[in-house]
Amino acid sequence: MLGCLNPSFAGEKEVTPQSLAGKSLEELYLMRNEIYARHGKPFKTHELHTYFRSQDWYKLNLNYTDSRLSQVEMANAKLIREKELQLLKQSYILEGKKRINFNNLINKRQFGTFTQEEIEKLSANGFLVVPAKHEQFFYLYEDNDYKGIASFISTDAVLQLYHIFFDFTLRNLESEKLVPTLGAI
Repeated sequence: MLGCLNPSFAGEKEVTPQSLAGKSLEELYLMRNEIYARHGKPFKTHELHTYFRSQDWYKLNLNYTDSRLSQVEMANAKLIREKELQLLKQSYILEGKKRINFNNLINKRQFGTFTQEEIEKLSANGFLVVPAKHEQFFYLYEDNDYKGIASFISTDAVLQLYHIFFDFTLRNLESEKLVPTLGAI
């Protein structure tokens, strides 16, 4: 389990800066939020909600408050957050042209594995376009919405939606107005 702590580590053992060394931003993000999840915190972000709902130990508690955390857990969450903030300062790599630091992406696991070429394109452009097998363009956006994945909306998407709307309008006009008028003649 990526970044997951074991129960004793999250609640009983103090985290040290040395124990956080070498951890990715994603691992730290999950570690910190696992502290809250162990007490049943409901999460608003899709990534955390789906991740912790998939853990067999997670029990949602709609009455969750941070007051349920021990002093050790609060100190651990604070230290982990400080390390996250340090890593966030390294979100871009300045090698001639500003590039995204792929290691600082916190939702990579939503997409599976990346080829080296995909990593390069994502780092260089800030987004990645990959083929999809959807029959209609809007199915892709719907699928991304269900999975909590951000969609890059381009002008061709807007034009395609206008085309669908215009086509629908013409079909309705023909079937509801023109066909009955022709039938009356």
